[in-house]
Amino acid sequence: MRNIAGFLVLVGLLVMLRQWSGGDTGGSDRVAGATTPAKSGPYVTVYGRDSCGYTQSLLSELSDNGLKHEYRIVDEPAVASRLHERMRAAGLSTRRYRLPVVDVNGRFYLRPGSDTVQNAYNDAFQ
Repeated sequence: MRNIAGFLVLVGLLVMLRQWSGGDTGGSDRVAGATTPAKSGPYVTVYGRDSCGYTQSLLSELSDNGLKHEYRIVDEPAVASRLHERMRAAGLSTRRYRLPVVDVNGRFYLRPGSDTVQNAYNDAFQ
């Protein structure tokens, strides 16, 4: 009986850790949340840090693929405030999230691949 109780406690701790850390370690190819677009035309805004390898990799891939985008540094208070406001409007938690966060026409993706961003951007024209 003690082994079962110990196992259940361990499973509970692992579930809590997964939720606290933001889930799995892979990227998000699905829309994490959506809100009113920030601009009238199709756009891509990448929120991240200069020191984040995932952010820098995505920025490089988007540039290599010729996709126009804006880059905002989340360590700037005004940028973080605006991002968090938009994330909350999209129903996303601002407590902990993975970078980069990408806003494609009001649809938010957490650490997406460049193909996901490109496809979401292309969908805006259809």
